[in-house]
Amino acid sequence: YKYTKAENPGKFYLLPKLHKRLGDVPGRSIISNCGTPTKKISEFLDHHLKPIMQNGTSYVKDSGHFLSMLQEIGDMPEGSILVTADVVGLYPSIPNSDGLEALRIKLDNRREPKISTEDLVNMAKFVLTNNIFSFNESYKQQIAGTAMGSKFALSYACIFMDVLEGNFLENEDFKPYCWQRYIDDIFFVWTHGWEKLNTFLVNLNNANPNIKFTHDASEDQVNFLDITVALKENKITTNLYCKPTDCHQYLHYDSCHPDHSKR
Repeated sequence: YKYTKAENPGKFYLLPKLHKRLGDVPGRSIISNCGTPTKKISEFLDHHLKPIMQNGTSYVKDSGHFLSMLQEIGDMPEGSILVTADVVGLYPSIPNSDGLEALRIKLDNRREPKISTEDLVNMAKFVLTNNIFSFNESYKQQIAGTAMGSKFALSYACIFMDVLEGNFLENEDFKPYCWQRYIDDIFFVWTHGWEKLNTFLVNLNNANPNIKFTHDASEDQVNFLDITVALKENKITTNLYCKPTDCHQYLHYDSCHPDHSKR
């Protein structure tokens, strides 16, 4: 591999979550990986981890993929409850030891590995432990979790969630009727009543001390991604869901946004 000098640390900034409650707009922390010493390694890792991520048991690619999954489920049992759950701040909450162990488990299960598990795990460890960034003319180091902005962060987080949910569901006496996940957003159908659902959600929050979930449950409808999923006479129906802050505006084609956004 050709070595090129990287002179810049990552740069920390916030993306405001404008869809949150007015007057209380949190920020999503991003660390730009452009020009950093770990950029190429992160891209290399992402190339090898993405197929593993996409083979996850509950993997949802996008809204269209989720809709096709719902069609395959068919009619729901009587008394079904629709549930959504998502992790609070997944990326910075993944303990390095747990994330690397999940990576090792999945890499060891490959049929024809081109790169050894040990090499890829060591590369991931290098990226995670060398996340240096600048903010307000000072330099910091992220000591836990992975940065949003690092190329391999998405596949790494999804693999961690795949192992976490797999171990959790295997040990539960009462399991969901179906379970799908888009990164850290989970949709599942529960058929064992409200009391057992509450116990299940408590157990889910105890699956890893660093990973906490919020949830929404209803016998009528829930919102998942940009889809409203509803139950009518034990049949699933769907509709478009728009967040309250969506003003339904389009980008002007002569704007300076990238072409793929305008398309």
